[in-house]
Amino acid sequence: MIDLHTKTNQLNKELYKNFIFYIPSYLMLEMYNINQLSNEQYEMFEPYLDKVSYTDDNDWQIHKTVPFNKDYLLEKTYRLRSNILSIFELKESLKPETFQYIFEKYHEQISVHKTITALLVEHYDSNCPEKSEDLKNLFLSQQNILATHYNEIEKHFKIKPNTEKFNSQELIEKLKNLNTPITSNKKYLRDYILHPNKIEIERIILNLYSERNGTSIRYLIECMEEIKLITLEHGKRKLIHEAMQNSFNGQLPSYKAVFGYTIDKIQNTDYKNVKLELNKSLNQYI
Repeated sequence: MIDLHTKTNQLNKELYKNFIFYIPSYLMLEMYNINQLSNEQYEMFEPYLDKVSYTDDNDWQIHKTVPFNKDYLLEKTYRLRSNILSIFELKESLKPETFQYIFEKYHEQISVHKTITALLVEHYDSNCPEKSEDLKNLFLSQQNILATHYNEIEKHFKIKPNTEKFNSQELIEKLKNLNTPITSNKKYLRDYILHPNKIEIERIILNLYSERNGTSIRYLIECMEEIKLITLEHGKRKLIHEAMQNSFNGQLPSYKAVFGYTIDKIQNTDYKNVKLELNKSLNQYI
């Protein structure tokens, strides 16, 4: 008796193995800001942001430093051809409805990977953190391998996937939108943070202060200036507030609620507590 769960996982794993990729930090932060990515998910991706990384053939081992060898792509080609043979075997041994289900799931995975490999090539010049002719050729080869596999699957298996369950074109459009560099004139808090780790600093601040009142936000802003993360000189208060409003998805208290009064940094215990909390939270980044 075939273990269908194991067999399906084996087929899908071959798509993920020997896969080279990069993840732009702005993309992850945008997804985090609009609640499409949890804090735990962001932290999982964080080590690989703005780096060229790859998975090897050992079940999800991701590398950031060891160079990706073009021979890995040759191995991937052989494995995907073996997948086709395995699917033929499943078609012969399974009931039509069972095979249809497995085929749809696999076809969906191929569609996703085919789309991603195309986007990695399309946005290489603007988003890839490393540039070389050899590296670009690796991404082009990877795109060709997945596109070829997709076409071979379509050719050999006449059963078409249920488009009501999965719309690959819709997925393509969504991913393209996500991978389009931001061209808006909108400014975010990170745009005013004067530190190399501004992406991580903004994320922590958003996580800590998403539900604070105007007074707490004022303390936060003053603390950020005191530890030299931002500057409020030359009329920047309004700009900082607008940028934070964008980062907080419009949930920040009004400008008046934040800056409509004076504070005593020396005597105010709440201010000191906010400063202590901020320094502790950002300790690993500043």
